[in-house]
Amino acid sequence: MAYTGAFPIVHTDDLPRLVAFYEGVMRLPVTYRFPKDEEAEFVVVAVGEAAIGLGTYAGVERLAGPQPRGGRALGLCFYTDDLDEDLDRLREAGANVVREPEVQPWGERMAYAVDPDGNLIMLAQRLSRRVGS
Repeated sequence: MAYTGAFPIVHTDDLPRLVAFYEGVMRLPVTYRFPKDEEAEFVVVAVGEAAIGLGTYAGVERLAGPQPRGGRALGLCFYTDDLDEDLDRLREAGANVVREPEVQPWGERMAYAVDPDGNLIMLAQRLSRRVGS
């Protein structure tokens, strides 16, 4: 047996708000919506060749039973070619920036914010030259 793919799913009690954040603020295109012609309970946004699922707690609870809420059960990392512009856009949209950009010893600039449900978002930008080389 071999796994053929995977993607994270973020669950929420307010899917329209979370979709507005990832589609509108983060500028990630919606590639799938279920149900298609009614209020969605599951949406997929594309991140390059990867994808992130956004689903309602109600939808997953019908399938898997009660689910815990709150805390930061999931963190998402997004690589960007313009960390400052993306972080400014998040900040302007009201996202809570919890760590300003800093150069890391492994050759990336990183910053942290949280989405409307409190999930941690790491924005990372690869530097052209590795620090210390």
